[in-house]
Parts: sequence; structure tokens; C-alpha cells
Amino acid sequence: MGGLQKAPYASIPNRLKSLYLSNIEDSPAVLKVSISAMLLMFTGHLFIATTVHPWYLCFGVALAIYTPFRYMYLWSAMVFLSYITYANPSFKENLWVISIEYSVVFGFLIREIVKITSSRQESVKNVSLKD
Repeated sequence: MGGLQKAPYASIPNRLKSLYLSNIEDSPAVLKVSISAMLLMFTGHLFIATTVHPWYLCFGVALAIYTPFRYMYLWSAMVFLSYITYANPSFKENLWVISIEYSVVFGFLIREIVKITSSRQESVKNVSLKD
């Protein structure tokens, strides 16, 4: 009778192990998509923010490490252009410099999205042609 009670419990670790291993195999793609979505949502938040200090971009740069997107590196280099404001004794913000900064970053982001989307469509076409 003791053996019968142990049998269901003995298989639980094996079931958990197989469940864990099956999720590990699928998680890189899911994780990459999730982190990319987090990065794009955070970027949207920063694009509409009234003030973006350079240290605000640290979280985005950390997320960008795990995604195919590289625009955050460009933005972290260009964000220092906003310090031109402090060159003026009255601290009047030069919106031309800020608009150029955001235009370059936004343009690079759009270029990356188009490139990633087209490469994914090409890989889907190649897979469908092989079948």
C-alpha cells in the first residue's frame, strides 16, 4: 500500500521537469518579443514626455541589449544635444536642436522596424517555399 501512495507523487518532479523544459525551449522567442514590446512601449512614453533626462534612457538601453533594435544606442548618444540649453544664460531651450534629435532617432527607429519586418517576411517566404 505504501508503494501505491508514492507512485503519484514520484511522477510530480518528472512532470514539473518536462513542463519546465518544454517552456524553456519556447521562451527565447516569447521573451524576445516581450522585451521588444516593453522597449517600444517605453520609447512611446519617452517620445510624449515633456522632459527626457539622459539617465531616463538607461532602462531603454538595458532592454535594447536583448532585442534586435539599436535605435536606443543612437538616442543615448544624441540626448546630450539637449544640454545646449544650458549654454544660454537664460536657459532658453533651442527647439530646433531637440526636433533634429528626435527626428533622427524617430527616423532610425522607423528604418529598423521596416528592416526587421521585411527580414521576417523574407524568412516566412523562404520557409513556405521549402515546403
